[in-house]
Amino acid sequence: MSEREQEIMENFAKAISKLDDFEKGRFLGRVEGMAEARDLAREKECAVAS
Repeated sequence: MSEREQEIMENFAKAISKLDDFEKGRFLGRVEGMAEARDLAREKECAVAS
C-alpha cells in the first residue's frame, strides 16, 4: 500500500469512528453497493471479451 493510500485509510478510520451507528450503516451500504456494481461491470466485461 502506498503512503498516500495509507493516509486515506487512516483518515477514513478517524472519520468513521466519529459516525453514529445509523451513519455507519449508510456508509457500509453505499460501499457494498459500489463494490457490487464494480463486480457486475467486470463480469459484463469478461462476458463481452469471451
